[in-house]
Amino acid sequence: SMTDGLGADEPASGPPQSPPWDHALRGGFWRRLFAFEVDLLLLVLLLAIFVVTGFIAAEWGAGGGGISLLRKAQAIVILIFPLAVVLGIVYFSFFHAAWGQTIGKMIFRIRVLQTSGQPLTFPMALLRTFAYLISALPAFLGFIWMGFTSGKRAWHDLISGTIVVREQ
Repeated sequence: SMTDGLGADEPASGPPQSPPWDHALRGGFWRRLFAFEVDLLLLVLLLAIFVVTGFIAAEWGAGGGGISLLRKAQAIVILIFPLAVVLGIVYFSFFHAAWGQTIGKMIFRIRVLQTSGQPLTFPMALLRTFAYLISALPAFLGFIWMGFTSGKRAWHDLISGTIVVREQ
């Protein structure tokens, strides 16, 4: 029988238990949106430092010469755009892999986990970050999707096998 080999004080295993995170409150649409906005604000402030530094460097490099403000701005944007992309990828991937939370998620007390309940690995966090693009491309439909599902999972969560839960 199924209980053969069990001691008198060892109960037979019942139905499989659901993972502890399954009962956790999910990070809902608004909480996740506000956390994302905080993260974007931090990234924009960091990029603003690079832009100001770029203008100062362009001014010193020109030596008061005839380079117009528009030309300086064009050159800085050309340099800042790739920096912004790399900075965003590193920020979201690093924080999700290291702590399961970005700074915005820390403030709003939500955390990203694998669907198994385990923390994200760096490759999973990187995949999740790149999957943001898929969630964003069709008019942000992949982000809006989470507001209409019981599991509160956006497309990038489905692609990367993650969930977002509230911290207790």
